[in-house]
Amino acid sequence: MTSEVFAIIVTIVLAGAGVVWAVFGWRRMHSGRAVLRGLSGTLAIVGLWITGILSLLLGGVRAVLGWIVAQRLTTQMWIGIATLAVGVVLYLVSARIPPLTRGQARQRRETGRLDAPSAVSAPPGAAIARPPAGPAASRGHKGQDTAILGSEDDAEITEILRKHGIE
Repeated sequence: MTSEVFAIIVTIVLAGAGVVWAVFGWRRMHSGRAVLRGLSGTLAIVGLWITGILSLLLGGVRAVLGWIVAQRLTTQMWIGIATLAVGVVLYLVSARIPPLTRGQARQRRETGRLDAPSAVSAPPGAAIARPPAGPAASRGHKGQDTAILGSEDDAEITEILRKHGIE
């Protein structure tokens, strides 16, 4: 099979997968976003085939596979494979962590939850806000009075949380 015929087959399969993705995305979520993502993948694959880049990419894949088959798996190769696997796993885990909004990032910076701002970035004479020390601070939410919360809804929510053991 020539590389051009293989490129056409790959294009048809991947373009069909993009169309199927768009159709299932529409049926499942009725979301234009899913349809556009599926169609964009289809058009990207067809564009790669038309420009000839897909044939180049497939030739590169064949060359890499030939190189892998010809390699002797030494200790150095296994260390490299393990490092690559750990990197992929870390990337996949990081994709599951929801991104921070600007407000959350600002709040974390202000409370010093991550890195405290350096003295260079803080204006002269500016004090960094720290949580109060003492018996009230060590008590946490357990000793919090419902009158401090400011509304009846907050008191109800606090009571529900306490009932379920979340304080």
